[in-house]
Amino acid sequence: MNPILLEKFEKELNQIREYLKHIEYVNDVIGYTIVEDDNERITNLLSNLKEHHKSFRIDKLVCI
Repeated sequence: MNPILLEKFEKELNQIREYLKHIEYVNDVIGYTIVEDDNERITNLLSNLKEHHKSFRIDKLVCI
């Protein structure tokens, strides 16, 4: 196999792994339930993220 193509493939594969990790973190935040004791700034940030996440879509699908 061509070493340059293999290197490119590995780089793209690592980017997909990082993207999936990012999505996992975002899902953790989206799933968080806001409680009364939360700081107002955290509450606002979570609310904004949850609202944005409802309508967020991507053009490319990543298939595993």
